[in-house]
Amino acid sequence: MQKDSVRESHALLDWRMALEKVLAAVPTLAAEPCCIDQAVGRISAQDCIAPIEVPPFHNSAVDGYAVLAADTAEATPGAPRRLQVVGQSRAGVPYPGELQSGQAVEIMTGAPLPQGADAVVPSEAVVAASSGFVDILKPVRQGAAVRPAGGDTRRGDVLLRQGDVVTPGMVGKLASCGIAEIYVIREPRIAIATSGDELVEPGAAPLREGMIYDSNTPMLLALYRSWGFAPQQLGRVSDTLDAVKAALGRATEFDFFVMTGGVSVGKYDYVKQAVQDLGGEILFWRVNQQPGKPLFVAKLQRTLFLGMPGNPVACYMCSDVYLRPALRKARGERPPYLRVLRVETGEQITKMDARTAFHRANLRYLNGRFVAFVSGPPDSHILRSVTGHDGYLIVPAERAMLREGEPADFILTSIGAAERLLLEVNQEGAGRYFEESLRASL
Repeated sequence: MQKDSVRESHALLDWRMALEKVLAAVPTLAAEPCCIDQAVGRISAQDCIAPIEVPPFHNSAVDGYAVLAADTAEATPGAPRRLQVVGQSRAGVPYPGELQSGQAVEIMTGAPLPQGADAVVPSEAVVAASSGFVDILKPVRQGAAVRPAGGDTRRGDVLLRQGDVVTPGMVGKLASCGIAEIYVIREPRIAIATSGDELVEPGAAPLREGMIYDSNTPMLLALYRSWGFAPQQLGRVSDTLDAVKAALGRATEFDFFVMTGGVSVGKYDYVKQAVQDLGGEILFWRVNQQPGKPLFVAKLQRTLFLGMPGNPVACYMCSDVYLRPALRKARGERPPYLRVLRVETGEQITKMDARTAFHRANLRYLNGRFVAFVSGPPDSHILRSVTGHDGYLIVPAERAMLREGEPADFILTSIGAAERLLLEVNQEGAGRYFEESLRASL
């Protein structure tokens, strides 16, 4: 490792400090009303309190007959208790009178329990007798087959707490209390622009010499959509200062503005100058990391601007490590905003230089431990390393390598990785249980 590389790494910002600066610059966004059937996945902006009890009345859990439990105390198949059927209670049409001793009311599942009744005899424990009468074949206790008022929800219960992610079950709970609209945190508005005169839109005519297809824009659009957001594509920006400034002039329309390319030290890298000319507040430029060293972050009024390197793996990693936690905070999620696990390395990993290395890697659950294996070369331009990775295995700046079996930090980013790992844990546990059971039986 060259001395110049070591000396430069000390002048760069540590990635953790860079993330802290990003998060400190991001406020939680304002609340907005939302119909409950559109609120799944959104973050509740306030506690939601139950205004009524659910169910709002005692009701039957079965089809049968509402009775006074005391009337059935001595009922047997050989000596049934005969009761007079005086009416019916069904959903939406309750029995209007008060039940007296010696009487029964035919009742349907979910129908209100008549006044005076305290139990329900299921239909299968009843035999029709002479016209207008039924025979009860066995006793029932007080409260049998009765769903009490407030058994699901009591008035004043907290249905949804501030910061909760709304689930379909929560929507049902809110609806059962008559709540049609709640306040949620507004979703962040995200813009994506790509700079580079060499870029051609995929699907266009064959490439001319020196041109490449723009992979960053469709990749980042897909990535941010996979997180549940709706980014807006602003198109390609020419490599001129005026063009970059014109693009950044739209920054205040959004909460987050992502531009790839133009942030290094090349002759046509104008992003930093454009931000300064527009009066932006520079939070930092260049981070002690590989990939993604030229990461540039600034505030343009209330908008967080992230100038990401043009190399596709670098902008993918910077999105995962910096933008995604910021979006989580902005939309009102609870911390931690970055999911970091402690894992073992499944192989020896050597760094390219003195920076903190973010190796794209996959996780496995092996012999009771989470083990990480790199998913491809560490170079920031090789896209195949991010086509199926679970996250990033971190090799600290002060380490030249990690040996196989060493503990390390792992940033989990894959949406499906947690589910797959849970299945692996369960399968290993089930297999061990089967082996132990088999040995015990021999």
